[in-house]
Amino acid sequence: MTDDLIALALELAERDDGPPREVSIRKAISTAYYALFHALLETFADQVAGREARQEEAYASIYRFPEHGTLLKRLLDVDDHEVRTIGATLKTLQELRMQADYDPAPFGMGKSEAKERVQQAETAVLAVRALGPKQRLAVTVAILSSKRR
Repeated sequence: MTDDLIALALELAERDDGPPREVSIRKAISTAYYALFHALLETFADQVAGREARQEEAYASIYRFPEHGTLLKRLLDVDDHEVRTIGATLKTLQELRMQADYDPAPFGMGKSEAKERVQQAETAVLAVRALGPKQRLAVTVAILSSKRR
């Protein structure tokens, strides 16, 4: 699903000839955020249940466990530069998604910036997939941790 979300976000960002329709740019940003969010959920659920359990009902419950804000806070707390960089990208995209999805004021983002944000999300998705076993475990422990900021 993640790759399809990235492709859709890029398609939305490039969709219109001439000046982009604001709704296309807004949806591109929102979709880019969700691509990264789902890459992280998949990594978490694979770590907890295993890839082989992806068709099981329990896997879906584990996949849906992390909440947006909690996931973000916990990623930023992990003592690993790559994981915190992914967290920082998620934070930026989440802030933009909130604006794109809920702020009625003009969005004010053009095609080139939207495409850059989608590429930023794609780079972060690739970084999530490249995390080593210890990094994936650290992310999982952080998500499951009851530690509060």
